[in-house]
Amino acid sequence: TESIKINFPDKGSFDLPKGVLAAEVLKAAGLKPENYIGLKINKELIDLQTAVLADGDAQPIKLNEDSADARLLYRHSFSHILAQ
Repeated sequence: TESIKINFPDKGSFDLPKGVLAAEVLKAAGLKPENYIGLKINKELIDLQTAVLADGDAQPIKLNEDSADARLLYRHSFSHILAQ
């Protein structure tokens, strides 16, 4: 199985299976996915159900974070809910 290396600025680097979900990336770093809405990996925003396919630098986006990145992820998630 291929692996990828994900770097967190304050948690270190983790080797994970290619295609791992963003929620599992958070768990590997010792973070609780239920406290986050997504990740920014290599400047790309992804939700927690998105597969991570390449090495990268990760920045977790908290649920209660007031930032442009968090707002974009909320809009993306809400659009999926409304489409159902």
